[in-house]
Amino acid sequence: MPKAAFGLKCGISYRMPDDLAETLPCDQFHQRHGSADFFRHSGVFIADRQGIVRLSYTEPDYEKRLEPQTILETLTD
Repeated sequence: MPKAAFGLKCGISYRMPDDLAETLPCDQFHQRHGSADFFRHSGVFIADRQGIVRLSYTEPDYEKRLEPQTILETLTD
């Protein structure tokens, strides 16, 4: 089972295309992400005590972030 199996199952990881992998310094990518085989999207997941996901947010563009207020509102609901 690949290290990114859970992320692949959730749709927040995907295998890096070979042509892109050739352009990246593999050792730096592996050191930062724990694997040189997968990209990961940033994400926020909040589940309640019963395990029900109350907030799910993923975004491929790392510059786009979830507003902190949205997280706080989810936690206080």
